[in-house]
Amino acid sequence: MVIFLDHAYNSLEVDCIREVVQQTLLLSSWVSLHKSLLEKKLGENEKLRKYWRGIQRKDKKLDEIELQRSQFFRTFLRNLILTYLQVLEEIPSTGEISKDHISYAERFMELMVDMMARLPTRRWFHLILESTHMITHSELSHLAHRREGQLFLQLLEMLKFYDTFEVDDLKGTSMTVKDVTGIHYNKIQSLQKEIFRRFNSGGFHFRWLNRN
Repeated sequence: MVIFLDHAYNSLEVDCIREVVQQTLLLSSWVSLHKSLLEKKLGENEKLRKYWRGIQRKDKKLDEIELQRSQFFRTFLRNLILTYLQVLEEIPSTGEISKDHISYAERFMELMVDMMARLPTRRWFHLILESTHMITHSELSHLAHRREGQLFLQLLEMLKFYDTFEVDDLKGTSMTVKDVTGIHYNKIQSLQKEIFRRFNSGGFHFRWLNRN
């Protein structure tokens, strides 16, 4: 199935394939994102927020069956990643390991690399991939630390390369060093704000400073 999907996502130039596959590669696929992340991204781009409101208006006109069908396509890629993570979790740290599990993990990693290597598939999918922390889970998996995971690790390194590739996903343009640095600093700032929000911001912050 994963091999079939890889062929499908690499065949967008074929009209009948693109007509179906593209339904999983639209802005509406961001419905699978966490609400706070979605709001953050829409808040950064007024045009996207306008399009999102249009999607919501159209959804209100759909009957239950049509809405369920739309939701299937919108959440397809995220659900695919979650299934992969479940399979990856089944691989033990020692002992016998299923060849089917290894083959599945390798083929899935190939699919992710191909998805991220092309702008038409990368544009809306990249954020979904990041939101699942799929790369981090893969790095920490038992397979990544076993001899049998050598090819898996090589593919993972390729995926990490494309994950940090210096291109604006929405515009398709190259980013400067300043752009990339700005994105990095924004992520760090968001992390700091979240830490201060989740913990006693004043007390936690000053206790940490005193220890260091």
